Amino acid sequence: MKARSTSSASAIFALSLFLSACGYHAVSGRGGEAFHVALAKSGPVRSEVRREVELGIRDALVKEDALLVGDGYPALEYEVLDSLDAPTAIGAIGGTPSAGGVRVRLRGRAWIRKSKDAEPERDTGDRSSESVVAAEGTALGANAELRGGELAAARTLGIELARSVLGVANVAGE
Repeated sequence: MKARSTSSASAIFALSLFLSACGYHAVSGRGGEAFHVALAKSGPVRSEVRREVELGIRDALVKEDALLVGDGYPALEYEVLDSLDAPTAIGAIGGTPSAGGVRVRLRGRAWIRKSKDAEPERDTGDRSSESVVAAEGTALGANAELRGGELAAARTLGIELARSVLGVANVAGE
């Protein structure tokens, strides 16, 4: 039994040497790099939109094993610049202009700050995320759809900002 476990250990050791020699490295994890999350500043957007961007950032950091809990440094700081909505598929119903949908666009940016007094690093530049929602039914229903679209765009923006700062490629459908 002893000889068998020794040969298994030798095989595992040899495999690990081979994998490290050929340049293999684990895809997940950031080499011990992890960050707190902090809102740096925000443009004229609702607090729930800012919160949804932060949740997207946190989701992406957790997925990459790079989230530190609480406040402090190093930190991934983010800024929500603005939220814009514009009608799509404009037409007329009974002589009255009507929008068949609304395109919601949210802009933001993020960067890393290693300490309170450190200069920002890895700034993403302005990024945006869009969502298109149907504007059907009552005004109240359309408003709820618009808010839902805005929150979906905010979550997606947060994920994209975090992945960009970490240097992780955004893959369609993720």
